[in-house]
Amino acid sequence: MKPTAYCLTILSVIAGLISCKSSYITTIETQAPPQLTIPGGVTGVLVVNNAVPQAPDKAIILKYNQKDTNIVQFIQTDTLLLYSVQALAKYISDANYFKQVSICESSLRNDGEWLASMPISPEVCDSLYDESGCNVIISVDRMLTNVVQEITSPTEEYFQADQVFSTIKCISLITSTVYYSEKNSKLTSFSTGDSIAHLNYLLTNDSVDLYCKFPNLIAYEGALNIAGKLSGYFVPQWQSSERIIYTNPGARPTEARRFFDKQKYPQAREIWTELYDNQKNAKNKARMAMNISVSHEMEDDLSSAIEWVEKARSHYKEIDPDKTGKEKAIADRYLSALNARIQNNRILDIQFQ
Repeated sequence: MKPTAYCLTILSVIAGLISCKSSYITTIETQAPPQLTIPGGVTGVLVVNNAVPQAPDKAIILKYNQKDTNIVQFIQTDTLLLYSVQALAKYISDANYFKQVSICESSLRNDGEWLASMPISPEVCDSLYDESGCNVIISVDRMLTNVVQEITSPTEEYFQADQVFSTIKCISLITSTVYYSEKNSKLTSFSTGDSIAHLNYLLTNDSVDLYCKFPNLIAYEGALNIAGKLSGYFVPQWQSSERIIYTNPGARPTEARRFFDKQKYPQAREIWTELYDNQKNAKNKARMAMNISVSHEMEDDLSSAIEWVEKARSHYKEIDPDKTGKEKAIADRYLSALNARIQNNRILDIQFQ
């Protein structure tokens, strides 16, 4: 066989395998309601710094070639705390959920008990309400950071003498309290944590970069992540969810997929409905019904999406479970996801008033 003919044959086989793929995954952005519902009307939210910065030498542990060291390192915990408070206020403001979002960056505390979480007195709360014009206070009461950095010298000869591997793990924790003027006291208090890891980074063994800049960069990344996670208690969050689209060989199914990929959902749905009506095979009817359901969800028509996924489930029940058990399970999970979206939308409607 000539090389050109051989390559064309391989390409044909690959194209055939691709065309035989029976499904592919698409994504949809869904909105989850905040975990905390604030009762009554909210005129505005004030984010305040009510924490003491952690001792900078207590926020990091260094190991060199798997052994503890006596090298003193520092994490810029004062800047880190301020950065988290600012990021939290920005996340809440960017959600456009509350009419007003203000921030008090200066710490309300002047003690040195950085491990302690202390409440804001009613008198100070009243003063903050009056000055800001807000009736809800979100207080950052404590922020703790634990950075573990492990430095390893490469043993292979092809590495340069001044190169090392750095593995960093960072755990961040924030304690927060919510105050509401109409209750004249705190609504709730809670802590939330998050962790990140950067593994086997090859760096130059420069003491400033290795022991100062790099750990602090990771700590700032952890602070940003924990602020984003904390904001989910107060404002809706967008989440990516996966959906399955079933494909069949042929011109019409291919055309439907192209319409769907271009977000022309009515045109794709028209073809899938035609294929559904003309099908006698229960499995193929179920698959087309699933596609139609997803197309309705993409347009936020959740009632129609549920109607069609129910049709799909009824067709799967006609088939031997050993042959379509996995697909039926996908349909069952999809129905649960749609019902969860409807419930979330109801909560959002109440919270958005």
